[in-house]
Amino acid sequence: MNEKLEINFNFGNVNPLITISLQNLIGTEDINQFLTHYKFSKWKKGRFFLKRLIRKMYERRELPNFNWDNRIWKKIIVYQMESEIHYYSNSIASKIEDYLILNQSKNRLKDIINYKNKISYKIDLGSPLYIKGDCINALGGNVNENVLFQLDGSRRLMAYLLNKKDQINIWVISLKD
Repeated sequence: MNEKLEINFNFGNVNPLITISLQNLIGTEDINQFLTHYKFSKWKKGRFFLKRLIRKMYERRELPNFNWDNRIWKKIIVYQMESEIHYYSNSIASKIEDYLILNQSKNRLKDIINYKNKISYKIDLGSPLYIKGDCINALGGNVNENVLFQLDGSRRLMAYLLNKKDQINIWVISLKD
């Protein structure tokens, strides 16, 4: 994975308040190996749940032409990437909290605060999961191949950002070279 990949968070602003830059490759895993240990948000595992998350992402983004092809399992690989988080404001935690209070349900906000507390006690909650645009295009999408779409771990990621962590590991599903 040679491309420079970034994730920007605007929280309702025009310009990003936070940028996560994927920096170094930690390792790669075959999708089958990855699915044996990765637990999705509700502690579920396996191909069925990953396929369901991808389908939901298509629906949320209103991407046309979703066409699931089981051959995709042989075409993808999962990268674990180290990232660097850049905050563009010193008061970012309060801005994130204000945004979350206005835009998230009470249960979701409660989970984020719970995760934030766990992270402050150095409990590892795992890494969020993203899928690259090249995979989306292989399933019928029409997006920039280097754009990242989040599939799982948004609450954990927000908790890391509220704790102003300066790095986080991120899983990225991509097509094999």
